[in-house]
Amino acid sequence: MSDSSGANALGVYGADIAHGGSITDYVLKKYPCRADPTDYTRLDIIRNAPLPAGDSTYNSYMITESLDNVRHKMQQLFTMGAN
Repeated sequence: MSDSSGANALGVYGADIAHGGSITDYVLKKYPCRADPTDYTRLDIIRNAPLPAGDSTYNSYMITESLDNVRHKMQQLFTMGAN
């Protein structure tokens, strides 16, 4: 997600099962604060699937930069096989 200019963006990368990771789905949403929607947001990163029994570990990467740089860094993670 980014502001309208693309100067400030945030992205979350996590590899899905098809690419060697454990993530089936991410839900990344922006919730504006009711009092003043320009001041506060809440981001949820959710593994939206049943959890297997036992311990589970999942990697995710939060990236903040310009929109172009966030896209580039996410592509780098994918190309490197990050999972």
